[in-house]
Amino acid sequence: MLAGFGLFFTAYEVRQRRKQDRFGHYVRFLSTYAESIKLLVEHRDLHALYEYSSEDCLKTYPELTPEEKSRAHYCDLLIALSEMVWLGTEEGLLVKDEWEYWRDWLIDLHKSRDFRWTLKWTRQDYAEEFISQLNPGSVKS
Repeated sequence: MLAGFGLFFTAYEVRQRRKQDRFGHYVRFLSTYAESIKLLVEHRDLHALYEYSSEDCLKTYPELTPEEKSRAHYCDLLIALSEMVWLGTEEGLLVKDEWEYWRDWLIDLHKSRDFRWTLKWTRQDYAEEFISQLNPGSVKS
């Protein structure tokens, strides 16, 4: 009987620790997200990221203007941060719907020519399964 109680208590403690760890991971992701938003607010040239266009950018990296390069690097930061959220979700460190929010946001960013350019430029740097989820056709209604 005492062993059963010990097992129950251990299982309860493991579950509580897992919830605390998940929350800790979530807070760290939110902190990084807040820093990326701070960059967006402080650097007005990044605002053009949200000026959506169906026209693609056909320039090479050296041909980009300094403002376009800033947006490309900012988009790369967002993609890297999002991959961490995806990995955290895949590993069970974050709740599944957290990735769904991020994925929906990135799919919306596909309307930005800067984001699409960056995704093509950096896609080899990220997990193929992660990148495949950023395709607007990957979301099932």
